[in-house]
Amino acid sequence: ALLSRLVLGAVLSGVAFGSAMLYWISLVPRRLEHHDQLIQAAITVAGAFACYYVSEVILGVSGVLAIICAGAECAFFMWPLVCNRAALEHLWHFLEWLFNTALFELAGLIIGGRCLLRVELSWNPEWAGRDHDSGIDLADLALVGFTFVAAIAIRFIAVFSLLPLLRRL
Repeated sequence: ALLSRLVLGAVLSGVAFGSAMLYWISLVPRRLEHHDQLIQAAITVAGAFACYYVSEVILGVSGVLAIICAGAECAFFMWPLVCNRAALEHLWHFLEWLFNTALFELAGLIIGGRCLLRVELSWNPEWAGRDHDSGIDLADLALVGFTFVAAIAIRFIAVFSLLPLLRRL
């Protein structure tokens, strides 16, 4: 009963949010207006966040399944309504890359931090009795930001230092 409520509620929530996003996107159809393109992009981002939040937190159903249903509905019906398909696809590819990068950096930092804490505890017996919090704090987020900027800088340097060689290929 609980599983069917979670799944069925998520599907219904996702379809409702997908339909609402399609309706709002259809209200701004002028292809040559830059503002309409931005409004449509904002509708997809805000709608995706609202779908997840309302489904997961307020309704108590699966937010992930709801967002999958809303996304599938929008992917099937939205493209004739969209002002600039390429711009919207680029936006979502960028957001996917950004959040995947942050997620894997954060996971690596947390796992690495826990491994280093275990090594420190094994080397320093006087730390063994103390309470060690392994949650995420502001220092972890600052470290994620620093490693993100460092990774982008390294990629930038690598690409532009090899650009003359790449142009010859």
